[in-house]
Amino acid sequence: MGRIMALDFGTKRIGVALSDPAKIIAHEYPVLPAARKTFFKKLDELIRDREVEKILVGLPKTLSGDLGEIGARSKAFAEELRQKYGIPAELIDERFTTQQASHSGRPGKTKRTRSALDSLAAQLLLQGYLDGMLNRAKEHE
Repeated sequence: MGRIMALDFGTKRIGVALSDPAKIIAHEYPVLPAARKTFFKKLDELIRDREVEKILVGLPKTLSGDLGEIGARSKAFAEELRQKYGIPAELIDERFTTQQASHSGRPGKTKRTRSALDSLAAQLLLQGYLDGMLNRAKEHE
């Protein structure tokens, strides 16, 4: 059973989350630097070692649903991943995930670094996707 990966795309760093093999729980993974050479080297290893079968890419939209410059870059990034790895790379609306991440209080943590927020945002994005998969499966039972 492969895993699903979520990426919170950014120009300086990219937040990462991975599902468990059963695709029930999303786990934060350390952020990756957005510098292409380093990013793709580390991503190659993750996809191979964790047997990733699908990638979710956060698609930032404005409150009105429009795409800005980063949204266009995210779409191009997802297409590049599809072509490079030959696995699905799906765009997922990521509105509010960073805000949710910054407001999620965790015992013992009073302040999260910006990079930690990026990975938590990816985890929230992925967990929402996994929960939706589980709910759809229950509806078809």
